[in-house]
Amino acid sequence: MYLYCNKTDLIRTFGEMEINHIAADDDNAIEKAIADASAEMDLYLASRYKLPLSKGFAVLNRIACDMARYYLYNSLDTESTVYIRYQQRLKQLQGIANGTLALTNEETGDKPSGEAVVFVDVGSKVFHR
Repeated sequence: MYLYCNKTDLIRTFGEMEINHIAADDDNAIEKAIADASAEMDLYLASRYKLPLSKGFAVLNRIACDMARYYLYNSLDTESTVYIRYQQRLKQLQGIANGTLALTNEETGDKPSGEAVVFVDVGSKVFHR
């Protein structure tokens, strides 16, 4: 499985003090949170793209960081900024999965390859016997 972020990304995004505080200096907890976030992201991305995606999608890194941070917390109320950001990231993933949001590789400018899916609506009959 491809991991969309790492511990260094979490520290760069949220600060070393916060990450060490919520993870209690437990690298295994951090690795598990990152793996859980990446696995959940794959559930959404696999519906539209062939996995694993190439590197260079910074938006996926940001999504993974917010999701991994959420997983590191034991409990949160629905008013928590961490919880709200997690919910916003899920909505972004839903948008990517259903095609209302498009991924673009920030290094190459390419879009990820995916299986082309065509939906056909046959409608109702015009002529009857």
